[in-house]
Amino acid sequence: MALKICLRWNLPQKKTNMLEFENLNMQQFQMVPLILGFTTIPFMKLLWKPIVLSIIFLTASLPKMIFPQTVGLTLSGGGAKGLAHIGLIKALEENNIPIDYIAGTSMGAIVGGLYAIGYTTDEMEALLNSDEFRRWSQGIIDTDEEYYYKLKKESSDWIEFPFSNVNGEIKALLPTNLISPEQMDLRFMQFLEPAIAGAEYDFNKLMVPFFCIATDVHRNKPVTLTQGNLSSAVRASMTFPGYYKPITIDSVLLFDGGMENNFPTNLMQERFKPDVLIGCKVASNPKKPDEDNIFLQLENVFMKNTNYQMPKNGILVEPSVDEFGLFDFNQFDSLFNRGYQAAQLKMDSIKLLIHRRVPTEELNLKRENFRKQIKPFVIDNIYITGVDNQTVDYILKNIKRNRQLLTFEEFEKEYFKILSDKLVRSVYPRAQFNPNTGYFDMYLKIKTKNEFSVSVGGNISSNLRNTGFVDLDYYFQKKNIYNLYSNMFIGKFYNSITGKFRMDFPPRTIKRDRVISPFYIDLSATTNYWNYFKLSSEWFVDSESPTQISQKEVHFQSNFGRPVNTRGIFYMGFSYGELYDEYFQTNLVAKDDVADVTTFDYSSIHATYEFSTLNYKEYPNQGRFLKLQTRYVTGQEKYRPGTTPELEYQNKSESGHSWYSMLADYQSYFKANPRFTLGIRATVLYSNKSAFSNSMSTLLSAFSFTPFPQSKVMLLENYRSHGYGAFGLIPIFTFTKAIDLRIEAYLYQPYQYIYHHDFYTTYSGKFPNPIIMASAALVFHSPLGPLAATASYFTNEETPYYFQVSFGYLLFNKRGID
Repeated sequence: MALKICLRWNLPQKKTNMLEFENLNMQQFQMVPLILGFTTIPFMKLLWKPIVLSIIFLTASLPKMIFPQTVGLTLSGGGAKGLAHIGLIKALEENNIPIDYIAGTSMGAIVGGLYAIGYTTDEMEALLNSDEFRRWSQGIIDTDEEYYYKLKKESSDWIEFPFSNVNGEIKALLPTNLISPEQMDLRFMQFLEPAIAGAEYDFNKLMVPFFCIATDVHRNKPVTLTQGNLSSAVRASMTFPGYYKPITIDSVLLFDGGMENNFPTNLMQERFKPDVLIGCKVASNPKKPDEDNIFLQLENVFMKNTNYQMPKNGILVEPSVDEFGLFDFNQFDSLFNRGYQAAQLKMDSIKLLIHRRVPTEELNLKRENFRKQIKPFVIDNIYITGVDNQTVDYILKNIKRNRQLLTFEEFEKEYFKILSDKLVRSVYPRAQFNPNTGYFDMYLKIKTKNEFSVSVGGNISSNLRNTGFVDLDYYFQKKNIYNLYSNMFIGKFYNSITGKFRMDFPPRTIKRDRVISPFYIDLSATTNYWNYFKLSSEWFVDSESPTQISQKEVHFQSNFGRPVNTRGIFYMGFSYGELYDEYFQTNLVAKDDVADVTTFDYSSIHATYEFSTLNYKEYPNQGRFLKLQTRYVTGQEKYRPGTTPELEYQNKSESGHSWYSMLADYQSYFKANPRFTLGIRATVLYSNKSAFSNSMSTLLSAFSFTPFPQSKVMLLENYRSHGYGAFGLIPIFTFTKAIDLRIEAYLYQPYQYIYHHDFYTTYSGKFPNPIIMASAALVFHSPLGPLAATASYFTNEETPYYFQVSFGYLLFNKRGID
């Protein structure tokens, strides 16, 4: 005997929501018992009902096993407010809510992209809550990363105006972005490309399938990015117009996706068709603009209204973040908590809609398995695009390679070296994994400076020693890089003009394993003029100091220099020039009196090493500086008396002088906490210099100690000597990122003081009592230059206390024998 039972299940022809399967009833089954050999079996009548019910239960559960419930997460744009997305993800994971698909726009693309490649919320916090990320988002390149050898020498400029020279037509180059993107471009590539390479450049093959939205600038249409370079996709999605430079993907110029679709829930539905959709909204449509708010005006011009409504199978989470700004990345903890709390408030609703759970162990295993396919970031070939072959050859020669392969850390140094080159305007890096070699190939899209620039600046102060500054800088390339530079200072205290020609030579291989480092040669001519006038309208001044002292100088220099690691430079050279000092040696001067004149025709050679990571040209508050120099000087002094010396001293004289000097100058700043930094400075100078023909000429030719800007515009007689040592403490109190209270206190120990009360030079005893120099400055570091209110003290000077308010820089052209 045999019994055969046939069940026919009317399955749906398409994937059906799990809730629909649970509502199926008995009418969907057709039971057709076929009894072979017997028409009835008494005991089967008793078992028939429980058998049927068991089969119904099993078949109702079958679709859930075949088609598990899926969840899609959509993250809106919103700048720094998007950090709240991380808090939301944290809450979902704690409650074992699955995330099967993820998508985002702008900041949502950054968070979504990181989660898609396996970042945990703790790892995202470590990255996005770091000082490094805040610097990257602002386009700031750390001083440790800049190539000191290639940087433009410090000058008194406030702002630079670049001009292009295309086919003989001069055009001003207006900035297209406020924030330099090169730092962020490098970091996106560093964190995202090894993962997408392991996923074969298919966003669907990431740990969590992902897409993001950008905007086609030309067509004003949204673009869904689902494959290719993940770093480029995320970078395009967050490129808000005016802040970051747009990038090109597949010949399409792309901007921020938020311009067209800031919350792509509709595209999530279309692309992945999740059973349940969760959306996190930290943005809103632009508010009505007013005539005084340029940012609202730009938002309304660039951004279209976005539909933030969720479909029936979705749930919206809205963290309360309205009081935060687009760039409040330093508010990570608050924004994270807002996202976490908002998700917890909706958690009951989320759990009611989503019955599937993913245990933590399962998620960790999934993450671990994905990370196994991430490729090591090792770089083989480097390709340069966007420039001619000559420039390609120059740039490739400047990339230091001790072996064929480069680690990312080694490439990073070379990347910033390229950025520091005066020839280069911008660099966009793109890494592509080569399956044939097992390494990445690096593609660098470079734009060069076929241009010259004009800079303006100077110093405006309450002490009437105002100085204007302008410079002209032009670069061009043949086989090497050539630079023509000129600047001019104009003011009552200081006037100068200089012209310089510099040739930069890339590294050269002279034998198979021997490489000559890059080096430069420069030639320059400079005239300097200082007028230490008295700040008084009276011609006759009853004072212990002369009423008028001026120094003029003309010198020619040539230097040879080469880099020493990233932040160091060694250079040596010679100079030839003439010093022309004009002065009175008495305080009683008539209108028709003629000043004494001392000239010194000299030649000099020197060798100098400099290392610097200081963050500001003046008033630095972080970094280190070291200068070591040795110099030899020889020359002829000529003295021509004026009308004021006594008769016995009114004789011309001429004498030769030779000396050598050695200088060591060191600064360092130690950050104790965010509000306090302690700096130190130590300077030692030794020379065997001898006295000049009279005490005033000896004083004017002596080495001066001028550690802070205000000391540079004063003739401080007690701080001039042939040799000295000085040590100072610099406590700095930080109120905001841009405002410091800076105190500098120095102990100055001369080898001997120089006295000029008599005509001939007299000295104090060796190592006399030291004296103090101090200042307190409230400094605002503006984008153009420092604004400072300074009070200073100088021991034993005629006017020991000194106060001034100033804006700008006091960075003069170098003397011939500095």
